[in-house]
Amino acid sequence: MDLAEKMVCQWGMSERLGPLSFSRGEEHPFLGRKIATEKVFSERTAWLIDQEIEKLVNLAESYATQALQANCEILETLAKNLFDEETLDKARLEEIFKGEDLTISADLYTQPVIDD
Repeated sequence: MDLAEKMVCQWGMSERLGPLSFSRGEEHPFLGRKIATEKVFSERTAWLIDQEIEKLVNLAESYATQALQANCEILETLAKNLFDEETLDKARLEEIFKGEDLTISADLYTQPVIDD
């Protein structure tokens, strides 16, 4: 969630808010927490920021779910073998998947998942 907040507030990666920067507290690297600062934007803007952060988090969850589902057979094979053997090196992985089509679905990221 911190990454989504930085994407929206610091790096201007929101279509609705545009390429603007919004301070939501100064992050203190040694204390590992944010220090409160005076808010310089409206409650409506704060609400929009929260909506954009939520949208990014939901989108990331959706992509992750799709990637896991699209590659379910590979993951199940890996899990079964890891359960039996605990570790798998490259040679063992090649042996396990010899002759199988291991095309990992990567085109998920071009498909819109959440509508505005």
